[in-house]
Amino acid sequence: MFSLLLPHLRSGMITWLGLLLFASGLRAAAPETSVVWNGGEDGIAIYTIPGLLVTKKGVVIAYAEARNHRGDGGKVDVVVRRSLDGGRTWQKSVFIERAQGNENYVLATLVQDRVSGRVFFFTAVRDEGLADRTTTNHYRFSDDDGATWSAPQDITSLLHAADEKVQQALRAGRAPEAFKGDDPELFGRKLVFFGPGRSIQLSAHHATHPHRIVVPLFYIKDRVITPRAKRGYGNAVLVSDDGGQSWFVPGTVPLGTYGSSEISIVELADGRMLMNARCAPPESSGMAVAGRTVSTSSDGGATWTRPQLDPSGIPPYIETSSGLLRVSHPATDPERRSRILFSFPHSLPPADPAGLRSLSQARSNGTILLSYDEGRSWPVRKQIVPGSFGYSNMDLLPDQSVLMVYENATGTVVKATRFTLDWLTQPDAP
Repeated sequence: MFSLLLPHLRSGMITWLGLLLFASGLRAAAPETSVVWNGGEDGIAIYTIPGLLVTKKGVVIAYAEARNHRGDGGKVDVVVRRSLDGGRTWQKSVFIERAQGNENYVLATLVQDRVSGRVFFFTAVRDEGLADRTTTNHYRFSDDDGATWSAPQDITSLLHAADEKVQQALRAGRAPEAFKGDDPELFGRKLVFFGPGRSIQLSAHHATHPHRIVVPLFYIKDRVITPRAKRGYGNAVLVSDDGGQSWFVPGTVPLGTYGSSEISIVELADGRMLMNARCAPPESSGMAVAGRTVSTSSDGGATWTRPQLDPSGIPPYIETSSGLLRVSHPATDPERRSRILFSFPHSLPPADPAGLRSLSQARSNGTILLSYDEGRSWPVRKQIVPGSFGYSNMDLLPDQSVLMVYENATGTVVKATRFTLDWLTQPDAP
């Protein structure tokens, strides 16, 4: 960079042109964006609820629900697409789940075992759409970074059994204190979904559960009953301690006062897990402006604190699943610094006289938050996507840049944007 200034040195003085060149060279590279899916491709009208995984080899596997209309219900497939260049270009789409009738394959998530390299894909299916009060749940695995996938492995019964166990404990008065006041009739839930926040693997240096794979679960008793306080929204995690050879649910999150639905998980520096969830206000009957709920576990997911409204300063916004990603861990970071990112639509337009907001307005202005204190506060906030912005997810690329996949609010396009921490923490140009 100094060589740029040499032609402009005059008697120890630097010309304005030299200063301009120097300053422009120091500015972090702007984010790069590519289109992953456009509505209309492969005969699919809507691509929505996207996510991604960056494998150990740097292969990016993106996934999304492929729908024939915007709303929930109706025929839903799941499609995946790989990138071998960090999300700049994408290979042909592959339908990993394809409905034969009116099935809904919904709320997928991916995770890789860092020891074996095996990638796991989880999803749920409703045979008859929104009216269903039960799901079938399975996973597939890939040993070639998502190029090919195994046959589905059904795990429905163990997910149902875990919730029935909690219900029985509540009825017998044996449930832990954190469940005090919870209605046992809202357990025994058989609608079980994954994520759609990213699954994680606990660190190799975790004190009690190194390499534990953790898959977020989202339970519902009844999807359509109103008010939502009667739906039994709640969470748990599915885990594996043997690289995905076997799976179990170590414990369930209490219901609490606030409905917690779609979730993301992050490992904290002290080994606890933090669950950050989309709040479903119990008094509402549909999507609402809401904060987030948080719950923590200090024993690998066996017990969880009662969900509380998140006090960290994430502003309320129209309910949306949001991205949560640990970028650096103080135990392994060269600077011993913790960095956690959160992505969400930072928009709260005024409601009409009936109290309604259009989805395209309410889900917009994609924003990234950065925390240095384990998610207790978010001192860095930067808009990355002006305009329409819905569900999002993030992962870390081999060069330590971040890749975020997101939909626009109407599901007509899914994009991927890569950015660096230097760009995120650099003040915007005047």
